[in-house]
Amino acid sequence: MFIIFCLVLKFLLQPKNNYYFCKNWLVAKDRKKKEASKAQMSSTNLEKILNLTPHTIVLQFLKDNSKGDDKIEEKVEFHPSGIVARCTGNESCQKLQGSSELYGIPIYGRLGFTGVQGLPEDKSIPIIVSEMVARYISENSVDEHARLQVFYPDTGPESAIRNEKGEIIAVKRLLKY
Repeated sequence: MFIIFCLVLKFLLQPKNNYYFCKNWLVAKDRKKKEASKAQMSSTNLEKILNLTPHTIVLQFLKDNSKGDDKIEEKVEFHPSGIVARCTGNESCQKLQGSSELYGIPIYGRLGFTGVQGLPEDKSIPIIVSEMVARYISENSVDEHARLQVFYPDTGPESAIRNEKGEIIAVKRLLKY
């Protein structure tokens, strides 16, 4: 009985026309090649990009195929680095003159930001930050920030890919101020 079981198992796991049968699914051998090429792409220059947000940034875009005219879909994940770049400054707010309430809700104005914390010492490292941090760096590009390669995810309607609940699950591009 055991010998018959082994022969049947061997037959089911034998390659047949570039497919193999495993757990009731036909799985293309080319899948392994695609996963290997994705791993190779992500292990090259993409590892140098530092995600300074608390979220995993998923970038999903069409890339030119080196073998032909077709484009292939590429999906890259940038996991949080553990360091979060945040705007710093005066946390106090001041009551606005005139209309300082909206339906009984008090309305205050923020005095502004004075800097950014959590940026890497090495200014040559490309970084992904929130749009607020990217805008501050762009508008206040003092010498220490001038050399940074600062990007943020495009969450606009043309770029954001949303699930059925309306939550952003990926973006199609990064932006730069």
